[in-house]
Amino acid sequence: MVKIIEKYLITSFDSGFYQVPPVYAELKSEEGIKRFYSDYSQLEVMRIKIAPADTTAKIYDIIGPYRAPLTLGEIIPWVLILLLLAVLIWTGIRLLRKLRRKKSGIEEVVIKEPAHVIAFRELEKLRDDQIWQKGEIKQYYTRLTEILRQYLENRYNVFSLELTTAETLDALVKTGFKKDTSYNQLKTILTGADLVKFAKT
Repeated sequence: MVKIIEKYLITSFDSGFYQVPPVYAELKSEEGIKRFYSDYSQLEVMRIKIAPADTTAKIYDIIGPYRAPLTLGEIIPWVLILLLLAVLIWTGIRLLRKLRRKKSGIEEVVIKEPAHVIAFRELEKLRDDQIWQKGEIKQYYTRLTEILRQYLENRYNVFSLELTTAETLDALVKTGFKKDTSYNQLKTILTGADLVKFAKT
């Protein structure tokens, strides 16, 4: 015995009776091919009974469509647009303020600490860290020269952090700095620091 199963997907948009055609199976033998047919099948499609049985004669309004919930993909573009608008508005306000200040002749006053105040504060930090006493001589001279070079940049506009010691001294002299005792002391510190930093341990 051979059992044959065949499944159908039926879609219907109207109620009533539908006739399903028969299916067949073939059997091959020496005598030839025999076909065996099934019977016709009847399919009844019924309406869904939504209203109660005692109110079938009443006419109901068409139910409105349901609102689909918002997804993250729908919300993100709007959030990005709002952020972009906020940035543009903030940038526009700043530009308008700058333009008004330029027209009125009012400039922003930036209060900057004097160069020697910054240098003394950094030197005090270096002294309190006691790097020299810990034996970290190279690190001590590195920080010391950085403080001095930053002071020269703030005080004389000599960008010493980007220059060698010789270039720094030449640029300092061009600003009108005299070759006096202070110049000789600065030269001694920078030159000695170079020797310490590049010395082999």
